[in-house]
Amino acid sequence: MAEETKLKSQMSEGDAVKFTDEELQSLQGLQNTYASISTQFGQLKVSKMNLLRQLDSLEQSEEALENAWEDNRKKESELVQSLTEKYGTGSLNPQTGEYTPIGKVLYGLETLRTIKYLDKSVYVLRPDFINSLRMLVD
Repeated sequence: MAEETKLKSQMSEGDAVKFTDEELQSLQGLQNTYASISTQFGQLKVSKMNLLRQLDSLEQSEEALENAWEDNRKKESELVQSLTEKYGTGSLNPQTGEYTPIGKVLYGLETLRTIKYLDKSVYVLRPDFINSLRMLVD
């Protein structure tokens, strides 16, 4: 501290001062650090811009898929309405292509074989038919 005061008193205003090598290295280190941080800020900004572009593209794709989903749902609804008008209310087994109108009673052992445990089949047997079928089998 005393050395700094001594230097100040020996200098007159406007005199050029030469920094020591150590001081110059410290200043250059600070400048290099600022330059490095500035470069990293630039790289970060470019990365952020690219990510925002990707996000925008993903959002556009998502919206297109949502629209396609809704269009397909409308087509499905129109098809179901058309088939209901043509064949009446019923259910369709998509694996066999068999359409069963509601209220139609199915008979026979082949029908019983079609209905499987926990298969969520579209067929429903009447309880009186099941009892009479048991009598035939027993």
